[in-house]
Amino acid sequence: ISDEGKQTKKAFDDLPDIVVDFHKIREDNRRLDKLQGLHNVLNSITDQIAKLPTIQVDVNIDFGKIRKNIQKLTKIQKFHEILDLIESKITALGIIKLDPSIEKAQNEWTIALAELKICPVCKQSTVNIETHCGQP
Repeated sequence: ISDEGKQTKKAFDDLPDIVVDFHKIREDNRRLDKLQGLHNVLNSITDQIAKLPTIQVDVNIDFGKIRKNIQKLTKIQKFHEILDLIESKITALGIIKLDPSIEKAQNEWTIALAELKICPVCKQSTVNIETHCGQP
């Protein structure tokens, strides 16, 4: 062998051994195929989503109107409470025992009105019946 051949042989001998793992290459190729399939499915779904119609809805909330409606509702609730109170007072008045004697009936009526804090003169609800409408 010539010197040139010896040097070439030495250069080849100095090269590391090349080990090819064909099984790993096959597995990597299968995984690559699977990933490409998933990538294609994902692209297809993305295209389908992009084709969906988009709806532009402008939501215009009038908070002033909502506030007014809440105030109306509060007022209606107060009226409802007043009506409940009036109904309870009417129910209490219905309990009055009627007596053929006018004088006794007037006394019962005055007592009932006093319990309900209603002025016997003007028939208005009041806190202080004794001094309302100038009564003694």
